[in-house]
Amino acid sequence: MTDATTRRALLGAGAVLAAGAMARGLAADEKKDPAAEGPQKKLRLLVLGGTRFLGPAIVDYALERGHEVTLFNRGRSNPGMYPDLEKLRGNRGAHADPRRGRKAVPVDLKSLEGRTWDAAIDTSGYWPEFVEVSSKQLAQQVGHYVFVSTISVYPQFGKDPKTITEETELVGLKKREEYTDTSNFGAIYGPFKALCEQACEAAMPGRVANVRPGLIVGDRDSTRRFGEWPLRVHRGGELIAPGNPEGHCQFIDVKDLGAWCVRLAEDKTAGVFNANGFPGHLSFEEFLHGCKCSIRTDCSFTWLPESFLEEQKIRPWMHMPNWMPEKVLAWVGVEKAIAAGLTFRPIADTVRDALAWELQQREKAGERWRWKLAPEREAAVLKAWHETQKAK
Repeated sequence: MTDATTRRALLGAGAVLAAGAMARGLAADEKKDPAAEGPQKKLRLLVLGGTRFLGPAIVDYALERGHEVTLFNRGRSNPGMYPDLEKLRGNRGAHADPRRGRKAVPVDLKSLEGRTWDAAIDTSGYWPEFVEVSSKQLAQQVGHYVFVSTISVYPQFGKDPKTITEETELVGLKKREEYTDTSNFGAIYGPFKALCEQACEAAMPGRVANVRPGLIVGDRDSTRRFGEWPLRVHRGGELIAPGNPEGHCQFIDVKDLGAWCVRLAEDKTAGVFNANGFPGHLSFEEFLHGCKCSIRTDCSFTWLPESFLEEQKIRPWMHMPNWMPEKVLAWVGVEKAIAAGLTFRPIADTVRDALAWELQQREKAGERWRWKLAPEREAAVLKAWHETQKAK
């Protein structure tokens, strides 16, 4: 399939294609959806976490497939969710954080003892030492293990224009005890996830699917790293469109990721997989027009060069979520995951889910809700840009 064909498939057909929207779907020639057929066997499934963002996407899909689901968590996040499911309380452990007034919490896996499951899906593993303890115990209790990792295990972003694959060398790893400063968890997040992967594989060799998602988006996403764009398009008017219209734009719908994690458990699929969008390159321009056509609002896009945005102190992610500047060159390949059954819903569905969630949260927050880029600030930047164009 050529790049042109892939792009046409992304944009859809007819009037949607002409408008640059992704309303119909991603791949005109994609394989039969594995979700169309039910699982060959009903599983006893353990979900570590299960009540925040990705967790509900996994649980909901597993229940739709007829699986028996048990949740293991602390019981702090959305404790009333899934009242009919078995809930085992415990703790994977936590380190003390004096800056936030948090005390150390010991590992407590007693509620897991004496039980067995066909598979476990781990959405809540971040610290290698704690994942090592839980994976060693569960090695005797589960047949298969799906660990949700991250593409942050790769160090090449912004350094190499080549596609990142599962064979790409990981971020330089040290032994866990050599990471003495853990005060900035963002700086060690990627290496720690890589060490968690290793701990799972060491405990259950050949029985682990290490899933490396990119930006997870859609329903229940409280980070606003994606939903701010549908929300801004919904508001209408003239929008700042950042940088190069052909720049990369990658993300994965939380429902697609959750469903695929369940199917990996069903099929006992092992290995390492990048889990990101899409079968072909999606540009930022296509993404924005997809938002416009999905939401059907009256808005226009004014593309501003990176150099001008930098002068105006408009920063990627901080003010413009999901915008990757020119220096971030790498594209994450997902061919291996697609071959293992990863599928993608139409981007229009993702956009509408994200917008519905954002509007719901905005209504709850009331006056406390703030745009990442305030309307007054956006208007001032656009005015400055138009003035520079008039002066030419």
